[in-house]
Amino acid sequence: MKTPSFSPVLRFRAIWSASAAALVAALAFGLPHRAAAAPANPPQQSQIKIEVDLVTIPISVVDKGNRPIVDLPRDAFEIYDNGKLQTIRLFEQETHQPIDIALMIDSSMSTALDFPAQRDACLRFIHAVVRHGDGFAFFT
Repeated sequence: MKTPSFSPVLRFRAIWSASAAALVAALAFGLPHRAAAAPANPPQQSQIKIEVDLVTIPISVVDKGNRPIVDLPRDAFEIYDNGKLQTIRLFEQETHQPIDIALMIDSSMSTALDFPAQRDACLRFIHAVVRHGDGFAFFT
């Protein structure tokens, strides 16, 4: 029989509710308060194991001046998984896979003088990086 799993939020709410109830009882009846203990055997989390033939690892390499280095060959990279050197089967200088980007900007009044520069930098970034098919979100 599969043990149901509960989210950490629900588990926290259950423990918080039990603690709050114990505190109310202690205050109401003058009993010493004891913290509610976590369950002795927490529910088991189910695991999913999947075998894959290819894992995409997008990277960017920059020099000390934070300028992109774009002409590195395959043998300039090593990939390790659990300490074991892995074979790089596919190496592309630029990926054509879609990416998801979230851009977060501080729009508090303490940065009001920087708003025009922030706007210009955001527009340059979007035009330079975001491609058709990419996911994009903007947060202030």
